[in-house]
Amino acid sequence: MVLSYVDDNFGAKEEGELEFYEPYGYYYLASQTRLLCLWDELGTPHKLKKQVYGPIILIIGFSLSRSFV
Repeated sequence: MVLSYVDDNFGAKEEGELEFYEPYGYYYLASQTRLLCLWDELGTPHKLKKQVYGPIILIIGFSLSRSFV
């Protein structure tokens, strides 16, 4: 599930398969890695600091947990 707020996208997903995203040198959920690769192909800019992965994420100052989303 992909959610959005203004120009930020985020999602909630149970733990799953991880894939290595070489440009950032980190493992992310496979769906997040595929989205980053798509953005690379399209030339859509993105930043490492915005690629947050974990059970709790911070969105515009609000901490959201998987159970809330």
